[in-house]
Amino acid sequence: MTSEVNTQHPRVFWMLTGGYQIGSSRIHGVRVHDYLRRHGWNSAILFQPIPEDWAGDIALKVEDVERTGLLRTNDIVIFQKCKGEQCLALMSWMRSIGVYTVYLDSDMPLKLDESSACDWTVCPSAYQTIAYRQAGMKQCRYIPDAVEAILASKLRAMTVRRIKAVWFGTWTKEKAKEVDYVRKLLKQVDTVDIELVVISNDPSADVQWNLETIFTHLHQCDFAVFPVDTTDPAALAKSSNRAVQCMALGLPVIASPIPSYTEVIHHGWNGFLCDKDNEWLAAFAQMRDSNIRQAMAQNAFEFSTQCYAIETIGQMWQMLLHDIAPNGATEWRNTMSMRDHVRVRTIRARGASRMIDQMYSISKGLRYILESLKHNPFEWQLVVALMKNMRRLQNYIRRIHDSVNG
Repeated sequence: MTSEVNTQHPRVFWMLTGGYQIGSSRIHGVRVHDYLRRHGWNSAILFQPIPEDWAGDIALKVEDVERTGLLRTNDIVIFQKCKGEQCLALMSWMRSIGVYTVYLDSDMPLKLDESSACDWTVCPSAYQTIAYRQAGMKQCRYIPDAVEAILASKLRAMTVRRIKAVWFGTWTKEKAKEVDYVRKLLKQVDTVDIELVVISNDPSADVQWNLETIFTHLHQCDFAVFPVDTTDPAALAKSSNRAVQCMALGLPVIASPIPSYTEVIHHGWNGFLCDKDNEWLAAFAQMRDSNIRQAMAQNAFEFSTQCYAIETIGQMWQMLLHDIAPNGATEWRNTMSMRDHVRVRTIRARGASRMIDQMYSISKGLRYILESLKHNPFEWQLVVALMKNMRRLQNYIRRIHDSVNG
């Protein structure tokens, strides 16, 4: 439910490069947008792909936004994790008309072109924030991720069944190595009472990732495990969202000592920080003690819900937005008329249309390749891959209306 709008707040608009099912766009963008609206802000999403897809660049041109006349001096536009010529052009034009721009990033490598084209940069990782500042982006602020679900911790007695350790995430080659590492450790000692549950989008996962059920599945486990390659610069900049989310569901967390995890895991109090094999094995042994496990679960729950609830993180966003916008802005400039709401819908529709155009262009290219491969039986694997991609494009176009009305 949206509260009464406070016209002292500047208007905020969002350019999100991922759909609702994409964690970064949902946690950094939609959740914060919803919070602002609940607290009397005029906040609107101007661009977002359909739920399962990722756009990369913003599928809008300057004229798509300019011709609507929506944006005014002192408005704030937040660009989430985009990269490319079109978002750079939009950033440049918006700054030229007095609109404040914010670049929201959560992954390495640093996107210095996009960051320098905006007035401010926001990162959910302190490590990445420092990296941006060292690269010359002085107007860079650290705002951690908020947890999405809170469920009170509950002791799941070891005598009832095996203890469940959980790992969850989007499946990649790097993430597969993380899971293999835990499985290897569990085979080294007598840990028959510990069961590893993998929740992911990979077909081989124990539980398929689903936003509607993920938090219930996590809450049914006993502790979380997140080993990370500490020599990988990209891993060092990851946020703590997986760890604090598990804590908010009453799970202690065992993880590698990357910067974001050392910020939230207090070794021996709400989890364990482990680097070497023997440290991981010692942590597993501690988790087999139901008294230790329950004490850590309660500590983890209280810490996460007090420090990373959306009300806490949302206040940090409000402070930033007021710091960006000048004091004493004229109230009429911060209102959203019915015509402005129509303009927002027009921009979203134009973005959806351009996404269809892009997909159609790709599909034509794929069809051409398929035709050229018809008489080459040795490339059958490529043909199969291309056909799967074609089906995805067809589904993409069929569901594109969600980008406008979702």
